[in-house]
Amino acid sequence: MGELSHAHPPTASDAAPPARAGWSGWVLSKLSRVTSSGRFLPEIDGLRFLAIISVILLHVSTVARQELVKDGTRGGFADAHETDWVGNILHRGGVGVLVFFGISGFILAFPFALHHLEGARKVRLKDYFIRRVTRLEPPYLVALVGMYAALHLLGPRMGVPAEKMPGPEHLGASALYVHNVAFGEYSRVNGVAWSLEVEVQFYILAPALALIFTLPKVVRRSILVSAILAGGFFKGGFDDVLRSYRLDMTLAGYLHCFLVGFLFADVFITDWKQKPSHGSWRWDLAGLAGMAGILPAGGVTKDQVFANGLSHSAAYLPLFLVSNFVVFCAVFRGRLVRAFFTNAWIATIGGMCYSIYLIHQPMVHVLGKVTGRMVVGEAYWVNVLVQSVLIVPVVVALCAVFFVLIERPCMYKDWPQRLWSRVRRAAGAG
Repeated sequence: MGELSHAHPPTASDAAPPARAGWSGWVLSKLSRVTSSGRFLPEIDGLRFLAIISVILLHVSTVARQELVKDGTRGGFADAHETDWVGNILHRGGVGVLVFFGISGFILAFPFALHHLEGARKVRLKDYFIRRVTRLEPPYLVALVGMYAALHLLGPRMGVPAEKMPGPEHLGASALYVHNVAFGEYSRVNGVAWSLEVEVQFYILAPALALIFTLPKVVRRSILVSAILAGGFFKGGFDDVLRSYRLDMTLAGYLHCFLVGFLFADVFITDWKQKPSHGSWRWDLAGLAGMAGILPAGGVTKDQVFANGLSHSAAYLPLFLVSNFVVFCAVFRGRLVRAFFTNAWIATIGGMCYSIYLIHQPMVHVLGKVTGRMVVGEAYWVNVLVQSVLIVPVVVALCAVFFVLIERPCMYKDWPQRLWSRVRRAAGAG
């Protein structure tokens, strides 16, 4: 997911947000990210918010449908993701993962593109890989082991089928980011980890892929646009081929999403000179159109793809990819769109999206079993909005605790030394 890189482009306009007074300022300061450069792009954190809230609402909608029909009186809610307009929109929230991929493409491409296009300092690959391991592994492993233990302690009570319980082999495969390929299914320990495995594959190949920035502008952009559209077409129409080789949940099936970020990095550096002008109403309209354009890719199923014919299905993912690029531009160039996504609270929640992504799903399921008893009328859209209002704030608050205690400390490059120093002091005091 896009949150997996925190090395933001160091431009003059990226200074940290001004300190806020009062209670809100104190909370925001505790929840703020620590970046490698000490600077950040609030627009990127705003895009992360868009991605993570889409994923959360998808899972809230899924749990709501399951829980609200348990008494047998609201059977129509079971297919509300197809018949209810709000349910249909929320059901398409999986596109948030694809937005994350685009964000990762931009963030990881940026320092390499800056070197190749502007002569900036060369990226040291040793530092590049060490940073990703020390920054991302601790929160991931803590969440993974915690969920594994929780499943074995509470899974039977929560109705997890015995055949779906993860074994040590599933835990090991997930820890090594190979569960998708090894078992051909989502991680049994933490289902959302499938996309993190794709992210890791991209991290490994990103330095080599970034060599495209050594090519002339027309050539590299032609290659990027062609690869993006061709990749979307292939994923949309031939995913069964990838699945037959267990490649559907690998970089082979999603490289085109990351390349959207590559293309955006190119535009950001060469066309906008890292200082995009903003305040355009036209980009606001384009951004709204782009957000509408990304939705169709979120709910299409394999049966729908082939029922409508290959020529029809091929439009879904290319449409998303183009729309995603437009949304990226609008968040930087628009007036109202930019104002919303750079709002301090929106950007702060977006900055916590790695923690939220890692642990939100089991929380949604547990909370849904309680809130699912609260029914308001017969309209599904009313009920799913009520469930969202009840569940989402609690999930974000709990994930914020994980962020502060586990993830945020790992954002400091020297966190291992800090931890060791504390251990030594504690041992000396004892």
